[in-house]
Amino acid sequence: MREKRPYQHSTTMLQKRFVKEYLERGKVGEAAKAAGLTETYGSKLLKAPKIQKALTNAMEKAGITDAAIAKKVKEGLDATTPPVDGGERGGGRPEWPDFGVRREYLDFAAKVRGDYAPELHEERQTRLEITVDLNSLRGMAESGVLDAAEIIEVENIEARAASPATGPHQSPVAGKTQLLEAEVQEKT
Repeated sequence: MREKRPYQHSTTMLQKRFVKEYLERGKVGEAAKAAGLTETYGSKLLKAPKIQKALTNAMEKAGITDAAIAKKVKEGLDATTPPVDGGERGGGRPEWPDFGVRREYLDFAAKVRGDYAPELHEERQTRLEITVDLNSLRGMAESGVLDAAEIIEVENIEARAASPATGPHQSPVAGKTQLLEAEVQEKT
């Protein structure tokens, strides 16, 4: 025996109403609310193949075919400003390309074709150098801001920086910075 689905008919009616409202309003949120649906459900519904097919059929019935759209886009890509008659004084302007309208249509055509690359989310790394003397670090350890192990590590770096290996041409601070960078690179 076949299982009954009590809301199947009403769901189909809601979908038809959503399609009708979407074609009239052009906005998913407004169409969904007018059809008695949530905006979220309307967005999901719009992506459904069944709804896409219904929208395509309705547009074709209204004469909005792929060929008609292509013709309008072509007209937009060839848009010109009308000539301006200068009147008695002369100095009118001839017909010339309307680059603003052409750009909008070109942008639209590129979006429809999927010519734009997806957006890239660029990550940037920032390097921050902070110079703190050893006494300040010990104070931070006593207050609990730094772990004692971190202080020992810094003391070791400072001890290496103060060693004769830094050479007479390098300052102890430069040695600390270089050793600190080496320690960071070793850890990563």
